[in-house]
Amino acid sequence: MGNSLGNFQDYWDIIEKYDLLQGGCIWEWCDLAIFKPLPNGSGRYLAYGGDFGDFPNDGNFCCDGLVQPDRRPNPHLHEVKKVYQNVKIAAVDLPSGKIRIHNGFFFTNLGQFEIRWDLRKNGTIAHEGSLGTIDLDPGQSCELAIPLPQDWLPETGEWILIVSLVLRTASAWAQSGHEIAWEQFLIEGKGELPAPSERSAATSTEGLLLQHTGESYIIAGREWEVSIDRMRGALISFVHRDRELLRRPLAPNTWRIPNDNQLRNGYREIYAPWRDAVARRRMVRMSATADRSSVLVHVRTEFPELAYYELKYLIRPNGSIEVEVSFQPFADSTPPLPRLGLIAGLSGDLQHVAWYGRGPHETHWDRKTGAKIGRYELAVGELHHPYVFPQLNGNRTDVRWVQLTDSSNIGIRFTADTVLQFIAHDYTDEDVENAQHDHEIVHRDFIELQLDHQQMGIGGDNSWGAEVHEEYWVKAKPYDYTLTIQTVG
Repeated sequence: MGNSLGNFQDYWDIIEKYDLLQGGCIWEWCDLAIFKPLPNGSGRYLAYGGDFGDFPNDGNFCCDGLVQPDRRPNPHLHEVKKVYQNVKIAAVDLPSGKIRIHNGFFFTNLGQFEIRWDLRKNGTIAHEGSLGTIDLDPGQSCELAIPLPQDWLPETGEWILIVSLVLRTASAWAQSGHEIAWEQFLIEGKGELPAPSERSAATSTEGLLLQHTGESYIIAGREWEVSIDRMRGALISFVHRDRELLRRPLAPNTWRIPNDNQLRNGYREIYAPWRDAVARRRMVRMSATADRSSVLVHVRTEFPELAYYELKYLIRPNGSIEVEVSFQPFADSTPPLPRLGLIAGLSGDLQHVAWYGRGPHETHWDRKTGAKIGRYELAVGELHHPYVFPQLNGNRTDVRWVQLTDSSNIGIRFTADTVLQFIAHDYTDEDVENAQHDHEIVHRDFIELQLDHQQMGIGGDNSWGAEVHEEYWVKAKPYDYTLTIQTVG
């Protein structure tokens, strides 16, 4: 239902492992709802059970498809297409470009498809080409060699090879160039990520100013100033060139609003301890030290009865902030978390979002097979997906960095030491929970940005009691990660 189809790849792996096993049947092709005029006559909305004065009703229980009622794709349709693909592409010797292709069709020769490839460095296509077509009958496999450029591997950076099969000519069901199968391979992961500013913290000789007030620590440098609240340890202000980038503090985040699958499985009760854990957090101690090269603000808090939570802000002369997060549960019996991350409100004019990770469509920990790793750009509004019943939406996974900028390409960037997940909307989680239809979501003049080290999966077994698979829980165990914040422009 709604935002669903988690762990679909896991099911299909088992189905394809055993010759006599079958399954993976999708319950519904499309969401079932009817357009109805808005009360003010300004448009229409998708109405479901109860919106017509009908009683009894099943609410939005028929909104459980891969596409919406007007056949606009839901994000999980991309997952179905990828998992269902009949052509398998495997690595043989990636540095030399050798791959193996298996034709899993029962009646189709692969000669009608062109094989294309591209080699991406840090998410951007550096080299690309075509292998033409191959004569490969159903059930057969063969090895191919991709003519990768010479001496490319020693170059620093993260390299990803993507191999695709596309229609050579138009058919009754798709245009020429339509992709019917693809695979991606991470070849090198040194992680060269281009910096948003040419100013280097390592070479800067600019001094730093650390000021103590009763309410906060204020750290200032050339063209920037940050403030950290001494009561909660949150980053409450980040001013760049006399412009405030933060509208709400950067604070811990342990709660996630449920998706449709979780509304009926006791989610709110199971994870209740984490809903107000951040609001109840208690300061243990806080300190700030400075030298000419950096300022370190160390915050130790605790979520009562749950865990210790530490933040270390390392602030450098160029205005970059390395935020080191440490999470330590009190006991092995501490319940799993919906998520472990940070949340902030950003200036509302930072409407342009760019990221390096999976995309361009929405993905989740247990539903990301169908998304390629690359560099993507969308407006904040385009990150939103209008599920018929408002719920968790818009997440992106395996993100190396994400930045939000204004029309002049000025803004803020967040870079993970590994990978992160992010959600960016011009509304809050509370706005989603208070709405019954997409048009009822209240839009704000700021952007709520959620940056997760990890976020639980969305599930998909059913929508009347099944939980997310345990391998996609955020278990309460020690976590340590670092997020770097930098200005752009």
